[in-house]
Amino acid sequence: MSVIVRMVLAVCGVLVASGCMGGPRVGGEAPAFRARVSDGTVVSLAEYEGDVVVLDFFATWCPNCHKAAPHVQALHEAWAANEEVRVIGVHFDANYTKGHPTEWATEHGYTFEIVPDGRAVVEAYGIEMLPALVVVGRDGRVLHKQWNFYAGDVDKVTELIREELWGADAAKGAL
Repeated sequence: MSVIVRMVLAVCGVLVASGCMGGPRVGGEAPAFRARVSDGTVVSLAEYEGDVVVLDFFATWCPNCHKAAPHVQALHEAWAANEEVRVIGVHFDANYTKGHPTEWATEHGYTFEIVPDGRAVVEAYGIEMLPALVVVGRDGRVLHKQWNFYAGDVDKVTELIREELWGADAAKGAL
C-alpha cells in the first residue's frame, strides 16, 4: 500500500473517530422526526420541545451496543423521575436476526423507550457507526454527539444534561 493511500486512510479514520460524519453537527439544529415506539404510540422531537432528548442509536446485532446498553439504562434511570429528560433507543435498521429490539430490551431489563425500526431517524441524523449517542438540547439543537458509550460517559452526559436544565453554575453545585 502506498504512503499516500495510508495517509488518506489515516485522515479518514481521524475524521470518523472525531465525529466528522454526516448529519447535524454539535450546535446545529436537530432533525425533526416522528417514529413509532414499542408500545405503538408515535413520538416526535417536536412533542419534546423544551426537554433534553437523549437518542441512543443501537442494533441488537451490534456487540458494542450490547456493552453500551447497561450504561444507557443507567442514564435513563438517573433521569427517569425528571419529565424534562427523555432517553430513547433507536434501532439502526430492520435486521432483527439477533432479536427484535423490544423483546431484546425487555429481556435485558432496559426500560427506556425503543424505536424498533429507526431507519428514518438514523438517516436524518447521519448515523453510520454504532453505538451512537446524540443529546438534543432544550432549544432543539444538537448538544452532544458521540460514538460508543462507556460507564464513564454516564457522568459526562449527566453533567451536560444538568447544565442544559439548570445552567453551568447550578450543575456544578449539584455534583
